[in-house]
Amino acid sequence: MGQIVENLKRIMDQKNISINSLEKKDGVKASSVQNIIYGRSKSPGVDTLISIAQALECSVYDLIGDIAGVTKRKPLESKWDMELYVKSVNAIYKTTREMELELSREDFLFCAYEVLKYSIMSSNKDIDLNFVHWILEQKR
Repeated sequence: MGQIVENLKRIMDQKNISINSLEKKDGVKASSVQNIIYGRSKSPGVDTLISIAQALECSVYDLIGDIAGVTKRKPLESKWDMELYVKSVNAIYKTTREMELELSREDFLFCAYEVLKYSIMSSNKDIDLNFVHWILEQKR
């Protein structure tokens, strides 16, 4: 949890946004940011992390960092990797079916893009099904 707090504070500082201002943004629940920063929320849900990431215009990975298992980071490449994106979409699709989970189009595409970015940043540039499950698990 400390990694999320550190990353959240750093991104908020970089973007010069206060807790109060962030919590007023569309989609961010009242007190959710305070609860994370002050340790009242020990395990924020995926929905909360997604809404905060969208409000901060960053990725969920930017918030969670290495806690999900990626240890080697490299910047996103500017070249479009269509094959990896298709694998990301397929992984989200297959996993949501296995979990009997329905996502809105926006959530589905957002999750697929997060999986793509996470995969690009991993050392083997492949889909990490643990990350796919992690990002979808709390949608149940």
